[in-house]
Amino acid sequence: MTSEKEAWDILHSSYKGDDKVKMVRIQTLRSEFDTLKMKDLESIGDYLNRVISIVNQLKVNGEKIENQRIVEKILRSLIRKFSGH
Repeated sequence: MTSEKEAWDILHSSYKGDDKVKMVRIQTLRSEFDTLKMKDLESIGDYLNRVISIVNQLKVNGEKIENQRIVEKILRSLIRKFSGH
């Protein structure tokens, strides 16, 4: 039978590793968000779904991301035919 201390140690070490995995996941998602651009033949709806998916994954993993940053990212990363140029 496992003692309470042993059980606590197992849980503690498991969650410590989980924090590292979570940090790597957040860093990967941040990078994905930062490099995100609309593809040439992609619809606006599909692009927005990709952005929202990444943003939601960031939020689920504890990242705080402001709506203003999301909107700015979308506007900066639209293909030329939608960017007003």
